[in-house]
Amino acid sequence: MKKVLVFGSLSLITILVLAVVIGPGLVDWNQHKSKLTDLAKKSTGRDIFIDGDIQLNIFPAPAFVANGVRVANVKDAAVPEMIRLESLEVKIAPGPLLTGNVQIESVKLVRPVIEVQVFADGRHNLVLEKPISSSPENLSDRKSASEQQGTPTEPKSVDVSPTSFADTVQLDSFIIEDGTVVYRNSKDGTVERISGITGSLAAGSLIGPFESSGRIIVHDIPVSFEINVGKTIHGRTVPLSASLSDQSGGSKFGLSGTVTSLTENPNFKGKIRAEGKSLAALIRNISGNKNTLPGYLSQPFNLEGDVGGSATSIEAKKLALQLGDVKA
Repeated sequence: MKKVLVFGSLSLITILVLAVVIGPGLVDWNQHKSKLTDLAKKSTGRDIFIDGDIQLNIFPAPAFVANGVRVANVKDAAVPEMIRLESLEVKIAPGPLLTGNVQIESVKLVRPVIEVQVFADGRHNLVLEKPISSSPENLSDRKSASEQQGTPTEPKSVDVSPTSFADTVQLDSFIIEDGTVVYRNSKDGTVERISGITGSLAAGSLIGPFESSGRIIVHDIPVSFEINVGKTIHGRTVPLSASLSDQSGGSKFGLSGTVTSLTENPNFKGKIRAEGKSLAALIRNISGNKNTLPGYLSQPFNLEGDVGGSATSIEAKKLALQLGDVKA
């Protein structure tokens, strides 16, 4: 009798494990698209569209895949979607979930196109609307309803602060394959495009530190980059460093310093450095101007100095420039 009970228990456990591991892969998640997109809209305030198939797997690690994802743009934008991507894949490590932590093994975006637009009145399209459920009016309505029903309105004491949650989330790898960023300025009509964005980013938590490297194409010039952002200090200060270099080895640019007052009026203070084989080539690459420049600008150069800046101004001090044998 004991053997029968033991065998029956093991069989039941095996069936349950198989159901958890294999079950999600057998479900047609495409039937639940509307629920997923509605949930995403409540969180972002934007319409989300999934044109392709979606899939959720548990084994060997939890993974979510969605194909043909689009995020709606704001009203009066030049294009209807702010984000378009061929596919989105998210993988989560199962072990840390048991301790209340979230370790995202990878987030992969394939051929994303991101539209950034600044309007003539100073608005831009990067601000997401607050979820309806968190508006003050809605909260007061829910409170009144609770009082009418005689139910308690005080929530239980639970630590759900953004900082405490951000510390529990680790991002091992954020990968972009062949991405494009389009910048539109309605004030002056300019349109800039950065294409061929391929790279990866790793994050110790949602508030840093971050490390990123990869390559992009600017004005038809392949450029490699490295970016390091430290952990946010007291929610308002963060150290960073970045370097850019064209893949021909002609020039390099570096920036290091600290960004302060993140939540109010962000300011940067730090140092810049640049060097290359030809200052004329750098000017042409940055400006896109292919006209012939004075011959002396074709000499090797080196530039160092202190810089500071905000959203409205840039300041440079103690600049030291060497062009050929000439120093200034």
